[in-house]
Amino acid sequence: MNLHSASLCFLILTSFPHSESLWADCLTGHPFHVSVAEMEFNPQSGCLEVSLRVWPEDLEKALRQKTGKPVDLDSDPQVDKLIFAYLQNKIEVQDPEGKKYPLRWIGKELEIKQAWLYFEVKTLREPDDFTYSNRLFFELQDDQINMFHLRLNGRRASISFAKDQARHRLGKKDFVPIRNPFQRKSKQGQQ
Repeated sequence: MNLHSASLCFLILTSFPHSESLWADCLTGHPFHVSVAEMEFNPQSGCLEVSLRVWPEDLEKALRQKTGKPVDLDSDPQVDKLIFAYLQNKIEVQDPEGKKYPLRWIGKELEIKQAWLYFEVKTLREPDDFTYSNRLFFELQDDQINMFHLRLNGRRASISFAKDQARHRLGKKDFVPIRNPFQRKSKQGQQ
């Protein structure tokens, strides 16, 4: 929250102390609308393993909009099913032949400022030429950005999704080697 936003929240809160919705917006709002997924292909299981980090308040808003009722990530007994149904509707993994692969829910970890959602996709082959789609929270924010970071055999690729570009097909050109920034490149170190 920047200084202008903080000042505005203070003004609103002191002027209208009994407005719960204004309090909630000031306390839970955040200036960046970004989700980030770390993905790695596991050749032993044939699965693309995904760890997705989202803002908990965005997830609750999206689930509330989808169900038409308030959803509490900490106490709702159906929350895992609701989250997984939402993910299945918003994220797609498709091979070059057009086959879409289903997601498999693993679980979640909730913290105050972030929620980690875990799932996998059984592709049985390296997904380096697949098409990915990520439409998380586009119904909530016009400036929502979703990132996928894929690690595969010592290479990595990053994909950015926005409302106007929610699909991306990976190709060899998208991958770069993973480098160790602490590894010395001097000729003296190689002798």
